Amino acid sequence: MTVTDDQLARAEKALQLYGLSEGGWRRTPSENLQELLVDLMRWCDATQHGFDRQLDAARKRHAGAGGRTSAG
Repeated sequence: MTVTDDQLARAEKALQLYGLSEGGWRRTPSENLQELLVDLMRWCDATQHGFDRQLDAARKRHAGAGGRTSAG
């Protein structure tokens, strides 16, 4: 799998937002990642998108074409 600079930049930007948040500067990068994942879980619950289903689809994309395929 080839990771593009654009993919890395998007992930870094998302994590930076959590690091710049009110409590983010006190957390480690791993803790900020966990906070992001918890927020995504809550968003999926609130919008009925099914976090586990989306995570499974993301894992398949990650293992397959490096994120270039579509997933439901």
